[in-house]
Amino acid sequence: MPWEVSRINLFSLYAKISLDDAEYKKKLDESKKLTEKFSFDIGKAWETAKKGATIAVGAVTAVVGGLAAASAATEEYRLAQGKLNTAFEAAGYSADTAKQVYSDFYSILGDVDTATEASQLLAKLAENEQDMTIWTRAAAGVWGTFGDSLPIESLIEAANETAKTGTVVGTLADALNWAGINEDDFNDKLSAAGSEAERNRLIMDTLSKTYDNAADAFYKNNQQIITNRENQQKLTEIASRLGSAFDAASSVVLG
Repeated sequence: MPWEVSRINLFSLYAKISLDDAEYKKKLDESKKLTEKFSFDIGKAWETAKKGATIAVGAVTAVVGGLAAASAATEEYRLAQGKLNTAFEAAGYSADTAKQVYSDFYSILGDVDTATEASQLLAKLAENEQDMTIWTRAAAGVWGTFGDSLPIESLIEAANETAKTGTVVGTLADALNWAGINEDDFNDKLSAAGSEAERNRLIMDTLSKTYDNAADAFYKNNQQIITNRENQQKLTEIASRLGSAFDAASSVVLG
């Protein structure tokens, strides 16, 4: 048998993972190895089954059912990653950068859709990867201070529009005003900036400085939640690979 069903029971694996970092890392490494092996073996295994080889029907059913579930459960995530890769590649960044920015936003927001939208918008706004790190940290400070009252994706969109027009708009006005920064004074600073890139830098630096202490507090007070979300993101990535392998094998077998 080219694989062992007991070792690729995805749901049992999820249940066994504890909050202990050492145990988590051990299980994560095991999961990655199984993912790589299974991605290679599944097509061959199904072709063998089609030819009438002696394979336990129950075992095949269990594997197929588990992978079909992984495919369905991660479809939204895989679609989101496809959108992210498109946006980041168009902006001149790599898929790895897209994945990292998404992971950073997800650890803050805990929602696939908003993390995806915020990441896509940031790909258009940030000048480089270092700026993306500064922006996500500022976002943590804003989110920790105001939560849903000041949506992060709207803030990034407003910052982008402000950098282009030279006048504060939308949610960025709230982020400034609520922190005690006079909007008219900030518009004067924008007018003095000589280019969109300079306005972009002014906005980023202002938010970073204004919400730096709030970011520290957010990461400190939500450490366990953030760690759990980071771990969940890694598990979702593993499950998505299994789902992709299932879809690819299905195309070969059914095609």
